[in-house]
Amino acid sequence: MNIVFEALKNSILITGLVMIMMLLIEYINIHSHGSSFKKLQSSPIKQVIFATLLGLVPGCVGGFAVVSLFTHNLLSFGALVAMMISSSGDEAFIMLAMIPKTATILFCALLVLGVGVGIAVDKIFKKTPRPFEPEHYEIHEDYDKPVSHPVFGSSITENLKKISKERLLIMTGIAIFILAVVFGLLEHDHIGAEVHDHATGSFNIFSERWINLVFAGVSLITLFLTVRANEHFIKDHLWNHVVKKHLKSIFLWTFGALIVIQFGLQFLDI
Repeated sequence: MNIVFEALKNSILITGLVMIMMLLIEYINIHSHGSSFKKLQSSPIKQVIFATLLGLVPGCVGGFAVVSLFTHNLLSFGALVAMMISSSGDEAFIMLAMIPKTATILFCALLVLGVGVGIAVDKIFKKTPRPFEPEHYEIHEDYDKPVSHPVFGSSITENLKKISKERLLIMTGIAIFILAVVFGLLEHDHIGAEVHDHATGSFNIFSERWINLVFAGVSLITLFLTVRANEHFIKDHLWNHVVKKHLKSIFLWTFGALIVIQFGLQFLDI
């Protein structure tokens, strides 16, 4: 039963992180009328460097961000490979706490290796299939014109006074996720570097807790943007493009994979 509970808790955290990033990507893409990602897409080398740097961020957030961007054709396959090479995941916290000098040397080496391999992979693999359609972050030309229909041109008072079902559900989901992250209800149990140093009672800066709190702040910004956005953006972009298409599948695939891993680790002599 504990295996199922841990898998469920981690699945909710991962799904929440991915969904928040997908919502932010949608906001940035539509608000900039597609120009933000076009600049990144025009340079494969920039994509690789950007993904490698995200991979070096301790914890899971950078990896989730790169995967989200790759699946929607916004980063190259080489960039995805570069992130996978440079990332140490949650173990980065342990290494920074226990062997900071060695960890720094390792991260620098992974940075160089990730960029080099990523560029080489892009030279070899020109096209790779994507799990999501490339048009996912599409611009609705008849409506998404920054001058005539600005994403954040609506009144907050009017949005809340005549709140739609879609806006209410998105806002409620984000708010619950923020509270769960702030109160530590979704944190991983496998992190070796804890928030508190039990010997001294002091905070440990090399902890997943700090990254989660930063992400809670990002989620709060996303909540504010959701309150401000116009109704077309909420329904057609956030609800139809992000929530309805991907929330259930991301959660179920994540939960299923974690269940298999947890049972494998406990009952199989790997």
